[in-house]
Amino acid sequence: MDAEAPLPVLTEGSQAEPSLAAPIWSATPLGPPEEWPVSLKTAASLVLAIPFPATLLWGPEFTIAAYNDAYRRVLGSKPEALGRPLLQVWEEARDALAPQLARALAGEAVTVEGARYVILRGGGQEPEEAWFDYTFSPVRDEEGRICGVLNLGVETTTRVRAEAARQSSEGRWREVFERMGEGFEINEMVLDPDGQAVDFVYVDVNAAWERQSGFPREAVVGRRATEVFPRAETDYWVPLFGRVAETGEPVQVERYFAPASRWIEVIVYRLEPRRVAVLLRDVTERHRAAERQALLSREVDHRAKNALSVVQAALRLTRAPDLPSYMRAIEGRVAAIARAQTLLADDQWSSADLLTLLRGELDGLLDRHDGRVEVEGPAVALPPGSAQPFAMAIHELTTNALKHGALSNPTGRIAVTWSVEGGQTGRLRLRWAEEGGPPVEGPPERRGFGARVLDGTVRSQLGGALSLTWPRSGLTCEIDLPLEP
Repeated sequence: MDAEAPLPVLTEGSQAEPSLAAPIWSATPLGPPEEWPVSLKTAASLVLAIPFPATLLWGPEFTIAAYNDAYRRVLGSKPEALGRPLLQVWEEARDALAPQLARALAGEAVTVEGARYVILRGGGQEPEEAWFDYTFSPVRDEEGRICGVLNLGVETTTRVRAEAARQSSEGRWREVFERMGEGFEINEMVLDPDGQAVDFVYVDVNAAWERQSGFPREAVVGRRATEVFPRAETDYWVPLFGRVAETGEPVQVERYFAPASRWIEVIVYRLEPRRVAVLLRDVTERHRAAERQALLSREVDHRAKNALSVVQAALRLTRAPDLPSYMRAIEGRVAAIARAQTLLADDQWSSADLLTLLRGELDGLLDRHDGRVEVEGPAVALPPGSAQPFAMAIHELTTNALKHGALSNPTGRIAVTWSVEGGQTGRLRLRWAEEGGPPVEGPPERRGFGARVLDGTVRSQLGGALSLTWPRSGLTCEIDLPLEP
């Protein structure tokens, strides 16, 4: 460039002309522009031609000799910078910039990325965070000496803030993802050359997914489904997920997941082409509850029919000299059935506690005959099919003791003891022994309804053994029952 040629920065109509003309150059170390060396003029012209922020610093004080319109936007509302030292313009960043400028003036090209500064450039001079990528490059004069520094850069504040917002949003999403009570998985479909889904890859799963599915995260993430689960599962899930990924129509299914031995409820929806999100819940307990409810309903129906059959038999076979006696006998037998029914219902028809069942028949007697009736034995859970027949048997023994046996006078006593052989699925051996009642002269001459109930329930219904003996001291009844359901 000719030393006498006018400087482009001062050319008529230049966009930066007002800024460049503003300082009184003669009062600066650079002097009037017409006296600048060719190297300074050339570098200044180059700065104006650069489309992104650029500024030229000259001399040991790093005086700003030129900058372009893009750099003007970086300055914001700071006072005019031309002709002023850079470290004065950016006083708040001096500690970071000064060493970098010194390195550039010593001949080193300095590159800085992602630099964060707290700067003052707003109208109210409030500090603000800003981020920059920039370079400081040495500029030589005609004799090869380093006389200046070219500063090129771009402000990345908007990008950094957008990335921070994205990461914050992603962090919140990740927190929600991990805290969800429902299992969540993201899958990417694997397609064949014809575009048909043939597999899928687990992109991510959350902590609840591990709990709901029964599989650890590391066993599936990054792997194909066919590498993890048997064909019986993937042959079902791959086409289903593929259809959702293709059509965008969500699907909700409930299915038994054999690899984890669980029932799961699954909602599948498309995230983006070839990707689906899957929400799942372990509904095994709900299915079990439904199965228990169905079983309970069947059991209640079965037991109710049995109870009605027993009531019908009691009505048909009960004998009494008059109607009031007949009614008392029937009421007692039906009450025994009802108490057993209540015990079973309280335990959801799974079993009935033997001691509770005995107390139901004997508590009234204990109130009136304190200390005359003793019960002793280990905890025993009677199977549901045994509870009602056994209750009827105990009722008949109790009724007989009140009418004819040990409790028909003030001095009689009853001892009910039992033991279990072979554990809870073994055999129950119960002994009912009366003494102190009216002297017994031997077996009764007539086999009454009570004896028929005992024989029918213990032997016929329960498959047990029954022994009745009548020593002079009082009736002894021994019952041997299987405890298996």
